[in-house]
Amino acid sequence: MLMNFTRHCPTLTKYNKEIVVILLVVCSYFLQVRQLVATSIWGGDQVYQLSVMTGSLWDVIKILPHHEHCSYLSLDYFVVYPFFKLFGYNKWG
Repeated sequence: MLMNFTRHCPTLTKYNKEIVVILLVVCSYFLQVRQLVATSIWGGDQVYQLSVMTGSLWDVIKILPHHEHCSYLSLDYFVVYPFFKLFGYNKWG
């Protein structure tokens, strides 16, 4: 049956690999979006990290040793702090 269809539609045989790749990409994109919509935006570690960022930078520096092990060496809080102050709790900001 497929042979009869390909005889009438020569572009299917010419672009067979490209069509399969495009279909796989579209299906995988759909599954990823469906999974992202079903899950919560914020995980537990993100909420824990952002709970420190509510004060000023000096307050964050004072709280870091109580919050994180080797917090001054990772510099994660120092990179995230300006973005948190600009966008707040908006994860996509």
